[in-house]
Amino acid sequence: KLLEIANQTKTAIILRGAGTGTTGGASVTKPAIVLSLAKLDRLLEIDPINRVATVQAGMITGKFQKAVEENGFFYPPDPASLNICTLGGNVAENAGGPRALKYGVTRDYVLGLEGFWANGTPFKLGGKLYKNVAGYDLMRLLIGSEGTLGLITSMTLKLLPLPSYTQDYLLGFSSISDAVSWL
Repeated sequence: KLLEIANQTKTAIILRGAGTGTTGGASVTKPAIVLSLAKLDRLLEIDPINRVATVQAGMITGKFQKAVEENGFFYPPDPASLNICTLGGNVAENAGGPRALKYGVTRDYVLGLEGFWANGTPFKLGGKLYKNVAGYDLMRLLIGSEGTLGLITSMTLKLLPLPSYTQDYLLGFSSISDAVSWL
């Protein structure tokens, strides 16, 4: 209903969950409605057979990662603000993080999206299927659109088996040329 009213009155809606705001995804530049999705923060299901989880858009990324790890799974996307940002924001901005080099970014883990188009019409795209190739790939259009095309309320995310071993490295170089020559 709010989206319908916003369209009728030509009022912008800025979606907000949580996060640092570093990327400016929720910046208000003119009179607008700021819609918080922070209370849509539930983990709806972990499906171990299909290795997927369904979660609401306001769930904090770090909390989600811990929950799936407790169930023997791994969700790789790890934006720098993972203990503050939400999964819905990650999808809206196609977040990555340090693990993106090996595992990919958020779009590589989205199997399904539910929400509302900008005109207020509900949508349900994809689902638990890893291979879902029928029709237009509207999910790819929504992922990274920063809330300009629609409001995402929940998502189905692909999970990986929990790695038995992980290692982080921090390398320091005195100059860019030293770093490049090291490669």
